[in-house]
Amino acid sequence: SGVVTVQGTLAAGATFTSNIVETGDVSYRLTVNGTNAKVFDLVRAFNNGCHEPTAGSGVFECVGRVPGATSLSASGGTTVSVSVTGTATSLTNSSGTALRISQTGGTGGATLVTDAMSVITGSTDGSAGIHVSNTGGGAVSVNSRGTATGVDYGIRAQDTNGDGVTVSAAGSVSGGKAAIGAWANHHTRSSVSVTTTGTVTGAGPYGIKAESASNLRGDAHVDVQRGAVTAATSTFSDAGGVYAYVKGALGGNASITIGSAASVSGERGVVAKVASAGVYVNVQGTVTGSRKEGVRVSQSGAGNGPVRIIVSSRVAGGSDTTSGHAIAVSALAPTADPSITLNSGAQIVAGGGSAIKASGGSRGVRIAVNTGASVTGAISLGGGGDRVVLAGGSVGSIDFGAGADTLEIAASGTVSIPTVSGLETLALGTDADVTSGITLSGSGSSIGVTLASGTDATVGSGRAFTLTQTGAGGITFTQAANGQTLTSQNEVIQATNSGAGDISITATGELNRTGTGAQAVSAANEDSAGGSIILNLATVSISNGHAVRVKNDGAGETAIKATGSLNGGSDGINLDGDENTSTGASLTITVGSVSGGWMGMRLVHKGGGDVSITATGAVVSRQSANNSSDGAINLESRTGSSSITVSVATVTASAGRGRAIFVDQHASGPVTISASGDVARTHGTGGAHAVEL
Repeated sequence: SGVVTVQGTLAAGATFTSNIVETGDVSYRLTVNGTNAKVFDLVRAFNNGCHEPTAGSGVFECVGRVPGATSLSASGGTTVSVSVTGTATSLTNSSGTALRISQTGGTGGATLVTDAMSVITGSTDGSAGIHVSNTGGGAVSVNSRGTATGVDYGIRAQDTNGDGVTVSAAGSVSGGKAAIGAWANHHTRSSVSVTTTGTVTGAGPYGIKAESASNLRGDAHVDVQRGAVTAATSTFSDAGGVYAYVKGALGGNASITIGSAASVSGERGVVAKVASAGVYVNVQGTVTGSRKEGVRVSQSGAGNGPVRIIVSSRVAGGSDTTSGHAIAVSALAPTADPSITLNSGAQIVAGGGSAIKASGGSRGVRIAVNTGASVTGAISLGGGGDRVVLAGGSVGSIDFGAGADTLEIAASGTVSIPTVSGLETLALGTDADVTSGITLSGSGSSIGVTLASGTDATVGSGRAFTLTQTGAGGITFTQAANGQTLTSQNEVIQATNSGAGDISITATGELNRTGTGAQAVSAANEDSAGGSIILNLATVSISNGHAVRVKNDGAGETAIKATGSLNGGSDGINLDGDENTSTGASLTITVGSVSGGWMGMRLVHKGGGDVSITATGAVVSRQSANNSSDGAINLESRTGSSSITVSVATVTASAGRGRAIFVDQHASGPVTISASGDVARTHGTGGAHAVEL
């Protein structure tokens, strides 16, 4: 037989009524502490089936049946504690809530415990299987180990003036609006905690809904340890399988944990919101948004807590083309400092939207993709200051949007670089493998690439690195010492600056362009506000095109240094069309060997600063110099330089009519040429000389 035990202390003026109906072979025992007349109302309700085991104690036990009743409700008293135990206990109300426990005036709260074999059912609109509420002091506690079903809620727990709500559900719970609804509305201290280990089924917008309105660090926490939590599709703006919200302006944290033996699905899988503090979501089981986000996190107001999302399993977005993101983070507070960590086993699968969609907040979003994690679909960012760290796994594509953003490839396993747009800073670790082109663009903040010594690149189509700056931040490309070979079909590095700032490129490995035309390395300041161009290279080679092409229309110096050879199908170094007329704009070239099919060096300089050319190896024009102005070294200082100094080893114009060295100085500054080896024009006819000034 089932036993319902009600324990309470009846304060003066409190009420305690009982409408109990038993189904099957069930009896009821009520133990009541109290000495006022209300106790005797209870005794009469049980047809005088109550007695006082210890005379004068005021403790009564009542056993019996109340014919014709349909539900049990208890209210009032300092403490209200109800337990439903026994085998096959069933409480059913065909016209309302099946089991209602309420505390209205005391300080001890309200507690309910149901046995695993209990079945509690509310069967009409507006009903709950279990409804426990507290308007006095203390807390609400519900421990449901059996089945609870209601048209609106399977379990409904509310605290409006006490110490919060705790719900634990180990059995099956189902409801039309939410299977479990828990609210704490006290504005100073109330938290909500929901833990489930059974099956939770929401026939409406929510599987689990936990909400705290506290203004003094009250939290909302949901822990789905195992079992399935489901909710139906819904047009509600925040509908989801699991929903946790802290809406107090000075409230606490919202946290959701999905265990490895659990699954969650709904219009959205998981929704976590706060008005001020932090948000924590830890997904170890499967989470699916049927139409919209798999995981949705938002933080508004004056948020002063972190946003942390950790995923170790599959999270999938729904079919909606606007909101079908696997993970969405939005409305971030200025101090949110949000992070998303994808551990081994994480599978982030985009639906109709992005795999990860994050925006808002001044600190940007940090995303770590670890070994064994995969992201199918795009990562779409847009708040500025974003940082993505790839330590392994795979990512489809990344759109960083506006702002100063960073992509870091950590050195823990070979990582293929995804397709990237809107990026300003790229840091590549030792084991990174660049197989598709990287594009970085900036409009103010500095953009840059850093490569570890072990990073290599083999790009079969297009450029390897395209760097574009329209603001004042400049461009930086830095490869660590003893760098690997970087190979691409088109330019290996193209740096274009149309704003202020400098261009600095340091490449310690060989740069090899396999395709035809244009150049292997190009750097251009396209505006007079631009600064310097500084190139520090090792070896550059291209079969058809210039090895290095520089155009500096800015006000700063131009410096090209190469420790190895520069081998161009057209020119080895091409500095042509330069509009830099600044008085102090100097040109400095310090190289080893240089060769070109047309010219070794073609240098057209308009700056007023000094020109210095030093080549410690051979400078050669190889095959097609058919114009008398062509040659191995061809320098035109069109505005006029303060001084020109050329120091070479050997220089050879080996084809056509070109000269070995040609210098055109349009000013009165001195020209000095020194050679430690032969300077020769070895082929061709006509009036050209080996050296001409």
